[in-house]
Amino acid sequence: MLNNPQDIGALYEKGDILFKLHQLQNALEVYNFLIDIIPENPDFRIKKLHTLLKLEGYREINQVHSVADTLSPIMENKSMGREKEISKSIDIVYNLMKNESIDHESFFGSRMGYARAWGELGTFLLSTGRLMEAKEANKTSCKIYDAINKSLGEAQRKSNAIRNYNFMIYENNEDGNAWYNVGRILEKVNESKRAGDAYEKAAQLFYQKGNTSIKKHLYGIAHDSFKKTLEIKPTFGRAWVKGGYVLIKQNEFENAIKYFDKALEINQEDAEAWCFRGIALAKLKMYNDALNSYEKALKIEPQFFEVLYEKGNIYSEVQSYEKALKCYEEALELRENHSILWNNYGFVLGKLEKYKEALEAYDKSLKIKTDYYKALYNKAYVLEKLGRSEESKLVYLKTAESFYETGNIFYTNGNFCKAVEFFENVLKIIPGHVGALSKKASALFKQGNIDTRDILKLVDKSLEIDPKCAESWFLKGEVYYKSSETEKAREFHEKAIKLNPALSEKMSYLYSYDHAIQKDSKLEGEKHNFENWYDKENYVNKYGLYK
Repeated sequence: MLNNPQDIGALYEKGDILFKLHQLQNALEVYNFLIDIIPENPDFRIKKLHTLLKLEGYREINQVHSVADTLSPIMENKSMGREKEISKSIDIVYNLMKNESIDHESFFGSRMGYARAWGELGTFLLSTGRLMEAKEANKTSCKIYDAINKSLGEAQRKSNAIRNYNFMIYENNEDGNAWYNVGRILEKVNESKRAGDAYEKAAQLFYQKGNTSIKKHLYGIAHDSFKKTLEIKPTFGRAWVKGGYVLIKQNEFENAIKYFDKALEINQEDAEAWCFRGIALAKLKMYNDALNSYEKALKIEPQFFEVLYEKGNIYSEVQSYEKALKCYEEALELRENHSILWNNYGFVLGKLEKYKEALEAYDKSLKIKTDYYKALYNKAYVLEKLGRSEESKLVYLKTAESFYETGNIFYTNGNFCKAVEFFENVLKIIPGHVGALSKKASALFKQGNIDTRDILKLVDKSLEIDPKCAESWFLKGEVYYKSSETEKAREFHEKAIKLNPALSEKMSYLYSYDHAIQKDSKLEGEKHNFENWYDKENYVNKYGLYK
């Protein structure tokens, strides 16, 4: 164990050097060692958080998303990675920073360091979507900075501001909030050139954070980041474009159009802004205005794939199939390896009764993405039209399988409404699909606002077809359990366990959870005692069952 402060200081510096050399795993080991020595030191923990976030990729500078991302959203099971460790570390730092019994200034070296730490904490909180706490942390940081300045003479304020600015450059600080606060202080001491540079750096960092958040589908954080960018630099045209893109993803189409109009006031030649504007207008079914925006984009960039694609979609929607066909053909000349485009092209050919050509288009779509449910469904329809009924039936069965798999992906990711939609598509093709019946019932149950009688009808139907479906029996038990009919619930759960013993653990968690809640209510709000009874987080993550 190290007791000498000089040894601790040397180890701290070693961690910093390793971090700057991007030897992040080694740096993390150093900071963990320091935390073991002085666990109440929030500075060590903040350094650890910086390292964890670097490892997780929260702060990586990503390329700006293309318009194509609006066309083919990726469904994937996201790995938790280090997110739990990051979240836990942030909670510890937050509690340490709020603890008034700790001498924070001694840990951070000065009040200025303490203020900077609050700003960094605000960034950490923002990175994990805790927006309200992030705002409070940033307010605290600003208050400390302002208090420091008020206590100093003018010359000292100026000297401190410049020293802090130089320190930020030396540290290669990537905290947008910290740079913004430095800019405020420099502005107050009439250091306008340095203040401008600090604000510019803050704007760029917030912009980068917005782009990173888009890549992670964290649209709330992205919106907040672009909003901060534009508060600092209202003439940042690309931030208006990306902010509008995020609003499209959040279904705020009218506000998105305002963002694109702002971007186009700054730069009329921004083809992507015209394209996004067209997409937002099309979402509002303002097709003529959308087409006008697309035409303006094509004047600037004649081979803009996404514009040609979206233009074709509008013509298809308004049943101008010949025009849609022309747009899709031009788009295919630019990008052949696009499953959705080949499907849409096939759909238009089918509408024009060119069934053989449509079948070829669907085959090309499925060659790129073999389980693309829309292309499978459309292919089955075209085969039927061509009189190839046996082939059509086989493709319909494959379509049902694809619908079911896609429904399961949405179900696993917690999008139960979308999951229900896909399970219903399965049942249109195979009305007696036990898995779809059971999963649809489960998805409706998890939504929490559906009449339990409708859920039980689906469950009972699945059990009529397959009385040995353990998942259906277990779900029936859950429905009765929720209605406080515990005896019936146990009866159905025990039937499920006889059919599938692996469900016994799930059952024990369910009843242990209820017992823990009852016991915890007697502990007068001492929430930490809950963990002695039951690991709630593990339960929720593992089984998705919420009380």
